[in-house]
Amino acid sequence: IFASSDITFQPKAPPKISDFKVDEITEHGVIIKFTTNVSTNAIVSFENTDNKEDAGFQGRPDYVSKHEIKLKDLTSGATFSIKLKVRDEDGNETEETFPNFTTAKDEQAPEIERIKTDAALTQNDKVQAIISWNTDEFATGEIVYREGKTGSEKKFEVNNTPSLNHVGVITSFKSGVAYYFKVRSMDEAGNTVTSSDYALLTPKQRQNIIQIIIGNFTDIFGWAKF
Repeated sequence: IFASSDITFQPKAPPKISDFKVDEITEHGVIIKFTTNVSTNAIVSFENTDNKEDAGFQGRPDYVSKHEIKLKDLTSGATFSIKLKVRDEDGNETEETFPNFTTAKDEQAPEIERIKTDAALTQNDKVQAIISWNTDEFATGEIVYREGKTGSEKKFEVNNTPSLNHVGVITSFKSGVAYYFKVRSMDEAGNTVTSSDYALLTPKQRQNIIQIIIGNFTDIFGWAKF
């Protein structure tokens, strides 16, 4: 208490935090709820207990007594320490550490949707095959293919950076050949999904006028050799 001849001043107590709760825990987010005895703003700081670089903060600048702050883009299946800092309108602050929380672990493989194929001949008669698909969550993509039903399997990497849209452009296919392929995606938690087999018949090379004439003669006069 501070006193003068006319006025007595009593410092205001710092705000108190109560009813702390971590709610609606998902793979990549939580909602932090708590109450303060006076109106305050708030900052929530969090840090991955296994990786100090995986940290951040989220706050609300408005002064309220019932607080609800959503933390987003958290690492799946990770444990985070948490600290609250609140300040009232007079500048009085309170900072407290609360129990750790763990985000839900992603154990569900992504879903593959809308597989599309297209193949065309370029100006120099090379085949350009385009295979595309979508996933319902961020994932990598690769194409596993073989020439004919009995060919050996080969892999073509589409994207090693997680994405929702995957487009592979293959220029090594032969013309006039049936290829069998499946697409594969892996999400950021390591869950993998592979599609069923699909078939793609590449276009045949274009013939020039001389080749067409020779072909017609060969069809008519099977004995003729050119």
